[in-house]
Amino acid sequence: MAWGKKTNFSDPTDRAYNTSWGTIQIKHLGSHVDGVNKSQQLTVDFKAFVTRFQDAWDGGFKTVQYPNQSTPIAHQSTPYRRIALQFLVPAASEEEAISNLKKCSAMANMIMPLKKYIGKERRQYFPQTSFVAIKFGNLIQEPEGDPLPGWINGFTFSPNFEEGMFITTRSEFMREDQGHYLPKVLDVSLVFMPFMTRSGGLGFDASEGKWEDVTAPYGVQFAPIKAAESPSSNAGDAEDAGEDPPVNITAGGTVLEGRGPNPGG
Repeated sequence: MAWGKKTNFSDPTDRAYNTSWGTIQIKHLGSHVDGVNKSQQLTVDFKAFVTRFQDAWDGGFKTVQYPNQSTPIAHQSTPYRRIALQFLVPAASEEEAISNLKKCSAMANMIMPLKKYIGKERRQYFPQTSFVAIKFGNLIQEPEGDPLPGWINGFTFSPNFEEGMFITTRSEFMREDQGHYLPKVLDVSLVFMPFMTRSGGLGFDASEGKWEDVTAPYGVQFAPIKAAESPSSNAGDAEDAGEDPPVNITAGGTVLEGRGPNPGG
């Protein structure tokens, strides 16, 4: 279930909005708890008018000063990642302004704890943690390209009154038949904390001698998918075949293979 169907509002920005790379998608992961169909997960899509993007990585190092050591000893515990995202939400029409308010209302509900009520009178409930998944192109995604799971640690809704507002009494969208403010531009910011799991596709696998995923986290390959062979093992074969010998470039401990120019060619 998605608030704000990707409908054209006679706005040129809808061209990007109707593509996967032109949107910020936020999906609630708690709406299928206890066997409810996953298709009922609440999902919102915003046009990607990003004004601030900050992806902070913390290796999780902690230092301990022992009496017999001259310098502190660093121990690495649990790394974490913190993404600060800020974007504008414009409305080209009254209908789009209503849709934008629906999306922001949905986001406010997404960060609230899940409630599992007790008894028929539903007077008490057990709160459960509420998680979401976010996708923004290749900058926020799972290694396979799916939305990245985690939780929203903070959400700020800031209407830009300088850009003006629509005022409507359309009761089919409102609780009461009275004038309602529909800002033309919203400034939305959030802090997203992705899950950092052992199988999250990040880091070096020492047992296998390779990186977990050479395209994580931003979707571009930074190292060979397969381990590079020794230069001495294939240089002679390449020369016998009339090919240029491999050129090995070491960058940060990673060997990248390529073909060098043939002086005789």
